[in-house]
Amino acid sequence: MMSHFLTRLLPLRLSAALLAAAAIALGVVSCGDGDGEPYPPLVTEMVMSSGDEMAVFSTFTTDDGHTYKMANTLQGTTPNVRWRFLCGYVVEGEGTARVYIFRRVPLLADVSRAREVRHDPTGLASVWQSGGYVNMHLLPKTQGGQQAWGLSRDSAHINGAGGTNYFISVCHHQLSDPAAYSDDLFVSIDPDTVAATRQPSDSLILSLFTFDGWRTWRFPAD
Repeated sequence: MMSHFLTRLLPLRLSAALLAAAAIALGVVSCGDGDGEPYPPLVTEMVMSSGDEMAVFSTFTTDDGHTYKMANTLQGTTPNVRWRFLCGYVVEGEGTARVYIFRRVPLLADVSRAREVRHDPTGLASVWQSGGYVNMHLLPKTQGGQQAWGLSRDSAHINGAGGTNYFISVCHHQLSDPAAYSDDLFVSIDPDTVAATRQPSDSLILSLFTFDGWRTWRFPAD
């Protein structure tokens, strides 16, 4: 069984419009308060954030390198960690933002040597790259149970540019969770998990088994 992480899929309390914005990392502007003045834009994107020794998250850094101090610090449960999050925020001033969505995004771990590597099908909303990470908005079928996910390093071959093509695939084990309805799951792939050292001519060739069959994408590895 894959050992990366078991996730219990729960109904996501986000609007469809917000999820679409999250998938393509665009800002959303609301209509306003009736006086003709628009509300500040809510930006939804992937970020990195560290909890201190008291498990308090007070800053975050976007994939394009901007660091914001949180106007509303958030209390976590695990101290001294650095995690990836789907973050929805409004910029309130120079270098300050108020956070409205802060959802942890798992990094897929290498399970290539697991006793059983499975590729059960899943739904897919979008795949994109930002900050070097490959991000996926998945739509697995669930009944609120647990499923296992990971990353398989399938092979590596020299390409025509003299670099390496790393062939990887998303591993998914449905376990005993019935495929009843679709839910949202955001995950990211850190290229360092695939290869510790890389060069500009390297590529990641990512495959995912969906309900519509296999899908494959190519991304820069460096």
